[in-house]
Amino acid sequence: MRLFQPFLIFFFSFNSTVYSQNRDTLSVGIVEGVAFDSLHNYVLRSATVAIYGSKDTATLISYQLTNNFGEFLFNNIPANQRLKIVISYVGYKSFYKTFSIPKNGEKISLGQLNLESGEQDLTAVTVFSTPPIRMNNDTLEFNPNAFKMDENAVVEDLLKKLPGITVWGDGTITVNGRQVKSVLVDGKPFFGGTTKVATQNIPKTAVEKIQVYQQNKDVNNLQDSTTEVNIKLKVNSNHGSFGKVGVGYGTNKRLEVDGNLNLFSPKTQFAFVGAGNNVNKIARNISTLINNSTYKGIGAIIDYQPDFRTPGSNRPIEAGMSFQHDFLEKNDLYNINRLSADYFWQGNNNNILTNTRTNTSLNANDILNQETQYSNILSTSQHDFNSRYQRKKNDRSIDLGLYFGDNKIERLESSSGVTYGDNNIITSQNTGRNTSTSDSKNLRLSGGYLQTGVGGSTKALSFKNIRLNYSISGGQDKRNQFTQSTFNSFLDPSKNQVVDRTYLIDKNYFNTLISINLDNIKTVYIGGLNIARIGIANEFSTSFVSDNNNVKDIDMVTGAYKPNVYLTNKIKYSTVNNIPSLNLKRNFSKTLTNRYAYNTEVSLLLRGQFFVQNNISEKTFQNFNRKYSRFIPQAGVKYSDFKFGRFQNIYSLDFTLSSSFPNPEQLVTLADSSNVYNINVGNPNLKLSNQSELSFNFSHTPLSNKSRFAYTLSIKAGTVNNNISDSTIVDKDGRYLRYYVNVNGFKYINATGSMNRAFKIRNHVFQVLLKSVFDFSKNINYFNSILNNSNSISSTTNLELYYYINTFLAVNVGQNLTMYKSQQTGANNRVFSNTIRTTNLSVSSSITKKLTIGTNFSYSVNTSSTSNDINFTIWNANASYRLFKQKNAEIKFSAFDLLRQNSNVINYGINNIMTRSVNNVLQQYFMFTFSFFPRNFGKNEKVNN
Repeated sequence: MRLFQPFLIFFFSFNSTVYSQNRDTLSVGIVEGVAFDSLHNYVLRSATVAIYGSKDTATLISYQLTNNFGEFLFNNIPANQRLKIVISYVGYKSFYKTFSIPKNGEKISLGQLNLESGEQDLTAVTVFSTPPIRMNNDTLEFNPNAFKMDENAVVEDLLKKLPGITVWGDGTITVNGRQVKSVLVDGKPFFGGTTKVATQNIPKTAVEKIQVYQQNKDVNNLQDSTTEVNIKLKVNSNHGSFGKVGVGYGTNKRLEVDGNLNLFSPKTQFAFVGAGNNVNKIARNISTLINNSTYKGIGAIIDYQPDFRTPGSNRPIEAGMSFQHDFLEKNDLYNINRLSADYFWQGNNNNILTNTRTNTSLNANDILNQETQYSNILSTSQHDFNSRYQRKKNDRSIDLGLYFGDNKIERLESSSGVTYGDNNIITSQNTGRNTSTSDSKNLRLSGGYLQTGVGGSTKALSFKNIRLNYSISGGQDKRNQFTQSTFNSFLDPSKNQVVDRTYLIDKNYFNTLISINLDNIKTVYIGGLNIARIGIANEFSTSFVSDNNNVKDIDMVTGAYKPNVYLTNKIKYSTVNNIPSLNLKRNFSKTLTNRYAYNTEVSLLLRGQFFVQNNISEKTFQNFNRKYSRFIPQAGVKYSDFKFGRFQNIYSLDFTLSSSFPNPEQLVTLADSSNVYNINVGNPNLKLSNQSELSFNFSHTPLSNKSRFAYTLSIKAGTVNNNISDSTIVDKDGRYLRYYVNVNGFKYINATGSMNRAFKIRNHVFQVLLKSVFDFSKNINYFNSILNNSNSISSTTNLELYYYINTFLAVNVGQNLTMYKSQQTGANNRVFSNTIRTTNLSVSSSITKKLTIGTNFSYSVNTSSTSNDINFTIWNANASYRLFKQKNAEIKFSAFDLLRQNSNVINYGINNIMTRSVNNVLQQYFMFTFSFFPRNFGKNEKVNN
């Protein structure tokens, strides 16, 4: 691990930060020097150097670590005043010296500053006894006591004060440009491991130190590492409780309640959560409720909010608990013994009303228009239980998991549709009603074993890296459904039909998966030259599905339900999939300490696939047994360019072959005519499809804290032979008959790019995020028995701008553009297109330490080539006030959808079909809420006092 010490030293050597932000920065100078051991005649690298105000000894002005040559250099140090420099190093007495910079802009050199060996002088001025920053082996440690802050400050406030560490507007934490992948508390995940649960709840006064270090994935590849932050709590603060209780009531009988209680000790964590509302606030998991109940959760972006875009009127009730126990009080990278589990229940009642308009181009002259009104009343109840056991000791680890889910749904649907043909004349009409209850249960067991570094061996092979994974899953889906529909054709009355049908469906499934990877089992040499490392792997999976369908139709004469002989059926479907592979890798690397590291990896994965399908049915034509064998290799090259303290560039180029196999629904499905507008039939002559894909990936990560400019690019292009596409026959009544066919010529290109530009100017933080996704596809299909080419282009571009200044002001501006365009050739030459443009503005400002006001604004423009434009604005505003000295109670007034314009519009296209849906959504209301945040860190001490 000492491998990382120069890496961190280089990061922090010259990142000098001035904390007295209100100083006149026009009157500043530069200070430099060298920390030295004159007795042994060598420099002291990574010594802590701090500059204090001489008169006010509690004022820390700036600090840093010496570099590999013992040097330090401070910029922007106040001139024309007495200062004191303090140098600390383990095993040496602290060095003190007073000085001053006489003129603005002048650079003074303190020269060689000699430290004496011996223990720290405890009689010295106590404020200088503990350095604000120090290097402890490969870990950089910050001392919170060196920083004067508000008595109610939390860890996030502290992180914003530390040199080289930045909390950006989107919540990302970086250390000199490298993103922090995880924030631990005493070496362990803190209530699910989400960053802000720790940083926005733990008081600064409960923290002993903040540690920054690198976790390496590959000891032979320094740049292949991740940055972690560990919050080390004080001994009397490593147990306690925190949480939230909130209640709100508003106009139109709007109501919301939520609360959570979190208990923790050095080894164990418990969380209890609950929430309920009728304002479309849907958490969907326990982590969301915990994350959005933080003490310092004030800002321009909060995830758990009333959702004005969700269709329908939702009334969710949610509750759950989370548990984590570490059998070892002290965990580290090489020693973990942890059991965790969480349970979450959600019940919801939802009423969705939808108006849909679908335009289908039949040929060069005719367009079929369908207008449908849907009503969908849903009642759901879902239970999810997850547990995980992790054990790691040195180079061996096991990971065991258990999941159980139980989901019940009651549904009442009704629909009424009309189809318009030429001259806007009604050609058909359909009404339907559907009620159903379903109950699904799922169970999954998983296990994994990993061994790295050292393993067993034979005379010919050595097993240094072993990875084993095994999982079994099973479940049952039961559904009881009642369907009624009436179809009337005004062109051909012989097509009229009435369906009154019941379904009793019982489906059971069982899946297994086992995989084994043996990496680096043999190194091949030819003529003494290292050619490649060899690894072998195998993935074996099976699946079994038993599907029993009992379908009955009403007898119009007797009024009794009788079996539908065609749809009533029992099916047993099983698959076996085996993928063995031989992996060849070769690495080329070059490294110069503290300067650069280059690494190139070339890999060739020789894979075969053996796939077997077996379908047994009461219907003879559905019985089949198919066997496939394919050679599906992969090849790739990856190049990494790592410049210490500057940037890291990673390039990769990969080529992949893969296959897709037709399933029973595509091959031999039973056509159900209950929905006359959409009938699917099978094609037993389908063949497997073969895909070839070439992909390129590039990422640039800055490693400097002065600015952050990261960008990525990913491009994928491929072709599919024997692509499983659809052949659609549409009549003028609007009835769609679909079956699957194999076609050649399917091509696609997918490109994704992102850019993250961020920088700080004193205590101002700016950030620009840009992400764009572009898709092009050439889809070959049949439409009314004519070969049709559909060239489709779609793109989504999202631009976000963040700005904040300390905790006073946070601003988020966003622009989103979604576009779809489809050009048809063959069956017709129509062009369909639609765009959605959304502009967002969110502002939050802390007027005082207790008063915060905020507003957010969203303007949407929806255009379509087949429908009229729809524009609407959503404008929300709120004001909150924190009560008591500890600021642990809050009253809040919120106004939602002030202009009462909210609407839900969805435009989407598939080949020559364009659809627009408009749903009912949440609209204007006003609400008062009260929240209380109980906090106690320690046995008898509330640390926020």
